[in-house]
Amino acid sequence: MSVLQDEWREGSNRFERSGEIQALATIHDEIAGIGASTQDFVDSSWLRMRRFYVRPAYRRRGVGRQIALYVLEHAKPFDRQIALYADGPEAEAFWPTLGFGPIEREDTTHVFCRGI
Repeated sequence: MSVLQDEWREGSNRFERSGEIQALATIHDEIAGIGASTQDFVDSSWLRMRRFYVRPAYRRRGVGRQIALYVLEHAKPFDRQIALYADGPEAEAFWPTLGFGPIEREDTTHVFCRGI
């Protein structure tokens, strides 16, 4: 989360461009997780799912899924391809459950395959 704070302060990532959003999940007034979509840095016509973090106490409770679904719903009207980089086995298992499939592309492991 400190990376997000640093990027916000320096102005490099404010989630202000077309299709971008940062979502925050809270449970009992406590931050449970965050997630975002930004303009893709490989192809600016695409969006990229990024900065997904769920606090350990809230993992395996559907928090990450709800954040991802919210971000995907936000992306619908923009009609842009959505990519991501799944870092690690848990992420590699998680994203296909939401409709992402593998792709051979620079700095990218998955692309959204279901119609948005």
